Amino acid sequence: MDAKDLLARFLTECLYAATKPAADPLAALAENDVSVVIADASPATLAALDKNHAGMDKALGQGKWLVLWGLNAEGLAAFNQLTGVEHKLRAFGREYVEFRPSPGNRLHVGSLQTPAR
Repeated sequence: MDAKDLLARFLTECLYAATKPAADPLAALAENDVSVVIADASPATLAALDKNHAGMDKALGQGKWLVLWGLNAEGLAAFNQLTGVEHKLRAFGREYVEFRPSPGNRLHVGSLQTPAR
């Protein structure tokens, strides 16, 4: 099972979302009955979106959503060109995060034992 099949399975089985495959994300955005398009973030797809920025902006201006799935280092330059912002990717890994509640902070109430009154 490839990544596209896994994504379609996740959307239908976990989110109960109706899906239909489309070869062209811009054409899918132009359809009236489509409000969210999930597209592969390959360099070719990103370059195609960048070439038709007006069509993408029009659809997004109508309240439609474009979700880019699977961005990696190969597509980062095209993604930066599309968004006009210089992004960076970092390796995914598990991080250790420690929460240290402070007794005087009201946002931390419940994370510490409440003093007896």
